[in-house]
Amino acid sequence: MDRKCIIARPLALLGAAVLLFSAVGCGRQTGPDGSAPNSGTSQVPTAPDDPQSSAGTLPTDSDAENTTGTGTAGTGKTTKPPAKTTAAKTTSGKTQSDKTQQAKDALDFGGKTVTLIYEWKPQTKKGVSAATDRWIDRVAEVEKKFNCKIEQKQGTSNTEYNGNIVTSVLNGSPVGHIISINGNANYNFIRSGIVASLDAAIKQTGIDMTDARYNQTIRQYYHVNGSQYVFGYTTFGDTTRDVSGLWAYNKRIMNAIKVDPYALYQSGNWTWQKVSEIAKAATVRNSSGTVTQYGLGISGAMSVLIQLSLANGGRLGTVDSSGSPKITLDTPNNREAFEQLYQWGSVDKTVLGNAGDMAWNAIDKEFAKGNIAILAGGAALVNICYEQGMKDEIGIVPVPKGPRATGYVSQMNIGYGYFIPVTYQKDAAKYLMLMDELYMPYEGVSQDTLFKERWISRFTDANAYKLFKSMYTDTAHQVTDMLSLFDVSWGDPAFSTVAGNVMRGTITPGNAIDTYADTYQTVVNDKFDGYKITGIKNGG
Repeated sequence: MDRKCIIARPLALLGAAVLLFSAVGCGRQTGPDGSAPNSGTSQVPTAPDDPQSSAGTLPTDSDAENTTGTGTAGTGKTTKPPAKTTAAKTTSGKTQSDKTQQAKDALDFGGKTVTLIYEWKPQTKKGVSAATDRWIDRVAEVEKKFNCKIEQKQGTSNTEYNGNIVTSVLNGSPVGHIISINGNANYNFIRSGIVASLDAAIKQTGIDMTDARYNQTIRQYYHVNGSQYVFGYTTFGDTTRDVSGLWAYNKRIMNAIKVDPYALYQSGNWTWQKVSEIAKAATVRNSSGTVTQYGLGISGAMSVLIQLSLANGGRLGTVDSSGSPKITLDTPNNREAFEQLYQWGSVDKTVLGNAGDMAWNAIDKEFAKGNIAILAGGAALVNICYEQGMKDEIGIVPVPKGPRATGYVSQMNIGYGYFIPVTYQKDAAKYLMLMDELYMPYEGVSQDTLFKERWISRFTDANAYKLFKSMYTDTAHQVTDMLSLFDVSWGDPAFSTVAGNVMRGTITPGNAIDTYADTYQTVVNDKFDGYKITGIKNGG
């Protein structure tokens, strides 16, 4: 298949079949062009008779500069009174451009329904939380402003979510007009030719995606072959990036062995070596040698291997200067990460770990029961401990430093993004405008307030909350690895399986790297043949 050609329907359907088998999971981020596809010339059906096609009115590039607010651009007909133009502020403090404001003032969906699809079930009734109430009010405001009905729906079950998206678009009847996506399958969506390019819409509306309320990681990572395909926000908690490299410790157990991980962190001595010492001291075995308390819990072998790489100045997945994806297992930084995972799991035998054969939250739940001293995981562990009613108090620390590290880092996930199906390419500007308005900052509600509403009830330790929050706000130390986005998680063998085997000692670090480094690079080369990730500088 020549991926440099515009995708014809039979080949696009083949791509959909590949996607169904390679990324049927929910897209959890721990462990988705010769002429660019989706440039408006894709042969994916555009459903011209769909009542949602041509959904509403929007001025053209030239009309937006000269709109008087007395009618619908290009028709001479008045469909709604002109909306009051306000100098809306973005999160960066910049005033929304006149071009964007005028285009929004002229937008009218004519009473039509716009469907937003989510992987999770959206809250549409008030009374759950202040955040939910604000969002429901915002939806109502936008419906009134743009004369539309916003329908929020959950897609199919997690195991079918990605595949159903692809087949629905290829069949000409997308599940929604705007679709939420998370992680592994996103590049597959682009390669399958189902995602509308946003370039013309951005130019037409004047929307500035470099503004701080837009998720810059999504903007950069999903700028492919010179075009933007996916967008996301940092405004509210449902879409913002989360910390995916976060370690917690049981204070009761730490007090018993007279160790303070937070003090070690503050003094710069929270390292792999210290974790080894603590895990050995905290591991308890009964008279028969059975472990009754583990020194270290590993939520997922693959995710923790990525954490160790980043905390040692490495990256397992990145892009080169040309934008080509690279798998870099065989570097000194990454070899040491493999070796440390092997040491803890197979040599020291202080680990209760998930090798990819347990429920994603199984180890976190064991930690919440008080059976593990230190837990290597992500921000989700905070919620799990809270929801499980953990009796012991927990402390929070970053991923410990490796021998090549220059400081602590905060590993972040990508966050949820949105795309517009190519079916609605010519209406992309309208849907982009609607989303831009939905995610305008709430007046009088600070980012600090939003963060507190989401997280503070989960903490009883002030230092833990303060450090946890700093991981979100201290962008200078935030890092992201792209390995999970390159679809090797679902290979043969899956990278998560290889990491799990290293942790359990069924393969040595050297053998794992020597056996699979070239294999995974070949897989990635094939998947990205003809595609470059053009939004990233300096390797991401």
